[in-house]
Amino acid sequence: MKRLIPLFCALLLLSACSFPLPERESSPTEAPQDTEYPLQEPGLTNTELARIPDDGHFTLRYVPEDSLNPFSCASEVNRLLSSLFYERLVDITPDFQAKPALCTAWSSQDGGMTFTLELRQDVCFSDGTPMSAWDAAYSLNRAREETSGYAGRLRCIRDVSVTGSGLTVSLTSPLPSFPLRLDIPVVKEGTAYRDLPLGSGPYVLSEEDGQALLPNPFRDKSSLPYERIELRSFAAEEVLAALTAGSLDLLVGDPGALNPSVVEGAVRRSLPTSILYYIALNPRCEALAAPERRRLVNACLDRGSLSSILGGEAALIPVNPALPEYDVTEARAWIPRDIASYCIDILTEDYDGDGTLEYFREGTPVPLSFQLLVCSENEAAMAAARSMADDLRAQGISMELRLLSESEFLRAVRNGEYEAYIASMRLTADHDLSSLYQGIGDDLLRLFAEEYRSSEGEGRFQAASSLGAYSAECSLVLPLCFLKRAIWFPQGAIENMEPSWTDPFRNLAEWNVGG
Repeated sequence: MKRLIPLFCALLLLSACSFPLPERESSPTEAPQDTEYPLQEPGLTNTELARIPDDGHFTLRYVPEDSLNPFSCASEVNRLLSSLFYERLVDITPDFQAKPALCTAWSSQDGGMTFTLELRQDVCFSDGTPMSAWDAAYSLNRAREETSGYAGRLRCIRDVSVTGSGLTVSLTSPLPSFPLRLDIPVVKEGTAYRDLPLGSGPYVLSEEDGQALLPNPFRDKSSLPYERIELRSFAAEEVLAALTAGSLDLLVGDPGALNPSVVEGAVRRSLPTSILYYIALNPRCEALAAPERRRLVNACLDRGSLSSILGGEAALIPVNPALPEYDVTEARAWIPRDIASYCIDILTEDYDGDGTLEYFREGTPVPLSFQLLVCSENEAAMAAARSMADDLRAQGISMELRLLSESEFLRAVRNGEYEAYIASMRLTADHDLSSLYQGIGDDLLRLFAEEYRSSEGEGRFQAASSLGAYSAECSLVLPLCFLKRAIWFPQGAIENMEPSWTDPFRNLAEWNVGG
């Protein structure tokens, strides 16, 4: 049986209009990052799809125009590849738990202000040099620089120092969940600015042709599933052809991006992400000034339908459903179930019989109407916004869509020139909501978010419940869903895979490869 061939393909990742790169946390007011490599290319016929034959090699896609530097590479394709070259300080599981990796243990004696990290002592880089704590400190400091894709999550660090064979990391404020931010690649000191820094991962780039990956000679290769991995540059329009023809047997992407017939017979694994889709309501808009009317809008959202359109899992509160502290019990108390009765209670009814609800302004009925900003370059957001407009219209709420280009959208959000907008934000793995609420003028909301950020254990569960309840009460930021990513591979091709959405190779040494 021929060897199955994987190819990793990235999607358009949008933040507001464009998700940020998977290692870069940002707010919807930041400029979008990589927007390459869509999965779908319109107009491909069956004949065209058959033009790329299976070449019999284990092949991964890469972008030769970009580096493989994990701190600075721009393409998501190369960023995925880099996890084969480098090991990380901490492993983050698919359900957002921190597990030992190069860092074998961590502890804090002062409530999360200072962390002591213990490191493995049996690791060598691909040139045979033993890894030391100095390499780890060097890598962590490189990751903190503004030119690094990891900079956002690490702004909480005050100082990194070497203490014996480990590290001491001091933070600017208590953060018990800090280890969840440490899935940072470690490279050899002095190499972090090369196109391909020295790492200790399972594979190295072939020195002969630079078009293949070979086992790291200073690691045990007996547990690796592949003796050689070919690298190949694919044009975007060739991706589906490669998948259909068999030169692609592993795909990372959007669960809704592929026609089911294209991936017929493939196994699909859905993976939770920390990308939150939400709607922000501006209380300076007269129609949305009263929390009672904002809660009405919140109650009229069909999150099941919207999450299906966006490709995620519905969330009533700003806590990921993949986390154990996701509890909507207290939040539901603020979401009216009998909308008709609720409208009567808040004096918002269709007084003139035109199908639109009215509220009173100085004794005069005024239509309940507002405008939603949507980035015209985000097709998923536009589809969700249209669906939402229909749902609200059916409940008597008039929502007009205002489509803006990417730059116009970001400028309007940054300047507060909106009545409402729909956007996405990639949160850190510990789901810090500080950036989400940064531009929202509600001190209590930020206080609850800070309590959730700084809590641990049972306190984190209570903080999540309180945050969810107050979020629903004020209804200034309406969570819609947390996006999902998916991995496709042929039935029986790979067993015992435990990927995460940022690292499909998480437990590569334990893979059982068919064929």
